[in-house]
Amino acid sequence: MMTHTNCLGPIQIPCDITYVSKNEQSCQIAARLSRMVDYLIPSCDTQRQYQVNLLVRRLKILTTIEGQTCPDIGTDMTNEIRQKALRKK
Repeated sequence: MMTHTNCLGPIQIPCDITYVSKNEQSCQIAARLSRMVDYLIPSCDTQRQYQVNLLVRRLKILTTIEGQTCPDIGTDMTNEIRQKALRKK
């Protein structure tokens, strides 16, 4: 567990959520961030919760590729997908 301290004291976040593999797609990283926010957000005031949830929702939309489902967190990106991403740069 990784410990994050905020105004209400320490919050523990499972390490498997905080680890970001170099082989994950952007949608997987957004999903991982969303899970991390789920641990942190309850300690925030209502306005901050709304703002953070809005940002995470927008991030998930921006990282979603139409017609494709996002692999589960922890599933390595295939070489084919990596090559497509590199060509887009």
